[in-house]
Amino acid sequence: VREYLAWLPLAQVRGIVFGSVARRACSIGSDTDLLVISDDLPAGVRDRIDLLGDHRDGLGEIDPVGWTEAEWQRRHDAGDPFAAILAREGIAVP
Repeated sequence: VREYLAWLPLAQVRGIVFGSVARRACSIGSDTDLLVISDDLPAGVRDRIDLLGDHRDGLGEIDPVGWTEAEWQRRHDAGDPFAAILAREGIAVP
């Protein structure tokens, strides 16, 4: 995950691993769900998808979702259910 975050063309970025990997319930073939947080992300959803892509290497697949810091804070403060799961179960990756 750290290599993937460093590979992204973003000046400042942090991540939160979530899903089966964060819950330590993954199995062979599980992907790594990752929230990428950066104010350098493009504004458009399609552009974010293109930038983040799907990353596969010898260790498996990273399935990224991208939010800006403001989007993360807004969703977290509003009690968004997905943000609540991220805050409760996620593993922060600086």
